[in-house]
This record gives sequence, C-alpha cells and structure tokens, in this order.
Amino acid sequence: MVVYIDDLDRCPPARVVEMLEAVQLLLAVDLFVVVVAIDPRWLLRSIAAHYRDVLHVPASDAPGAFEGSVDPDDEDLWHSTPAQYLEKIFQVVLTLPALDTTGYRNMLRSLVGARTDQRTPRLPAIPATVIAALAANAPAADAHASTPPPAAVEPPGQGVRLPAPRVVERVDPLMLDPDEIALMDLLGPPLLVSTPRAVKRLANSYGLLTALRRAQRADDLAEQPTATATGAPYRPYRAGLVLLAALVAYPQLGPALCLHLHRTSRNAPDRTWAQFLTDLAPQRDPAGHWSNSADPRMPPVQAQQWASLLTALEQATGRAAAANLHLPEQLGPWGDWVAPVARLSFPAGRIVAHLDR
Repeated sequence: MVVYIDDLDRCPPARVVEMLEAVQLLLAVDLFVVVVAIDPRWLLRSIAAHYRDVLHVPASDAPGAFEGSVDPDDEDLWHSTPAQYLEKIFQVVLTLPALDTTGYRNMLRSLVGARTDQRTPRLPAIPATVIAALAANAPAADAHASTPPPAAVEPPGQGVRLPAPRVVERVDPLMLDPDEIALMDLLGPPLLVSTPRAVKRLANSYGLLTALRRAQRADDLAEQPTATATGAPYRPYRAGLVLLAALVAYPQLGPALCLHLHRTSRNAPDRTWAQFLTDLAPQRDPAGHWSNSADPRMPPVQAQQWASLLTALEQATGRAAAANLHLPEQLGPWGDWVAPVARLSFPAGRIVAHLDR
C-alpha cells in the first residue's frame, strides 16, 4: 500500500513531528510505502524547533564563520542535527526540478483564459408602461391602438407572459485580455514567478484585482501616451501586474517596496521607472552594513534578495519592451497601483492604511 502525504508545510512544527513519527511506524510494516511531499526548509525548521533541546542547529554561516582550521574535538561536530534525524526516516530523497518556462505557461493556461468576446450585446429595453401593465395583469396602454401588442400579453386563460430576463454582463475575472496573458508569460521563470504555488497566487490574485477594478477596467486596458518624447505608449494595467508579480515572488520585501514607491511617485511623479530601480540597488558602507533608498538597514541575506528582485524587474522591463508591451516610463502611473496591489499581499497589506500618513 502506498500512502501519499502532502501539505505538511501548512502544519505547526509539533504536528509535523507527530506525522513523521506515524510515518516511522508505518514503515515498520512491509506492505507500506510512504511518499511525503514537503518543502524541506519547513521540515528541517520544524524538527529543529521541536527538538531544540536535543538536536544541534549550526550557527549562522556568515562570512568568516568557517575561516581557519577545524578542531576535530569540537563538540559541535558530534552533535546530532535535524538532517541526521530525517535520514533515519527517509531512505530516498528526490528534489523536484525547478519550474521552467514551458511548465509555467502550461500551468498559467490551465488557470486563465483569453477573452474572445469584448462586448456582450444587450437586448432592447422593455417600455415601463408594458412592464406595469403586465404586473397588473391588464392590457398595456398604447397611444395609437386600443389593443395590447400581441407579444406582450398572452390570450385570456393562458396567463401572463413575463418580459425576457434582463441580460447582465458578467465577465469571468480569469478570462483575460490577450495583452494581459502575453505580459504574464514574460513574468515566469527565471524572472519572478518560479513555483507552482506562486503561479496560482498570481493568477488568482490578478483575477481578484480585475474584479475589484471592474469600474476602471476599460481605462486600465486603454493605451495611454507617455509624457516624454522618447517614451512609448503603455497600458496602465501593466504596472499593476508587474508589481503584483514582484509581491508574489518577494513578499517579505513588499512593505518597503510599496511604501517607497508610493512616496516617490507622489513626490516625484516624473521620475522614471529605470531611475527608481537604480536607486533601490543595495549598497554596503565601510562598516559592512547594507542599505538602499527603501530600507536604511538590512541583513546581507535581504540585500541579496533586493539585488535579485531588481535584476528580475529590469529584465522584465526589457522583455516587455521587446514584445511591444511597454511598461509606464514614469512613476506616476505606478503609484496608482500601490494600494490596490498591496491589499492582495499579507506582508504589504499592513501598510495600506498608512500610505497617506
């Protein structure tokens, strides 16, 4: 019998350990094969948190931590680690390959579709006098005839024919404009969205964003001229979609990115998007501290994340321009999307209420 276990990375550490103990019991029976699908980072952290008094977690691997010779009598070399604990349970480990461009686009097509109907025809409105007459089960008044229209009222004894139901235009938020899908295709691996879960979050979040902005939908998709002489026309939605992909790929950077983008677009709306990205490049001072224009103090790991995000955004901007999907050149249109997009992210959502303070 094969037992498949998934979504352990949604469980608290104690529940993860309980499940692993159950797996170890099942493996004692010859007829059982257990397959566990889980993020190894969550698994190792759960083991370390639950058995923190027993297992040894290596210290930070900061630069210089392993310089010099290693003492073979060091106690740290003889402590059990979370990885050694897991090796006693799992006989085979298989790391799945990263999501590639083809897989990304195939998964995206399974979640969203392209609209072929840009406008739904509406039926002609029924006169109010006819509706009132039908409601009262009486002939409709006509200025030129004393008999009701034959299509309005059934013959006596046949009841009342109700007016045709009003057609209300409802568009599936996951049925997108071909221009939107083309831009989504450019935001996959190796740039921003690189995991299946992130693909689903991008598609579902953008569908919700289009539903929330249905009153502005036509303006979001309409081509706008660029104020500068060298800039190409753009569609406003593209700024929102790229910003949303950035928050999906790097949620921990979302609050600082959105807050800085909002303030800069308000104070300098004519500043270019390219200059904004250049200013966000992390810098290291002589004391070894990292910072950028959005965050005055950050650890080295976060500085590396900023560098990776900026590289992805710069490449996405270039690819979009090459595909004639130009992004807004100036920051003004970008700032309009900060609040709507930040609401769709856990970390960035907390700064929405404070944007104008």
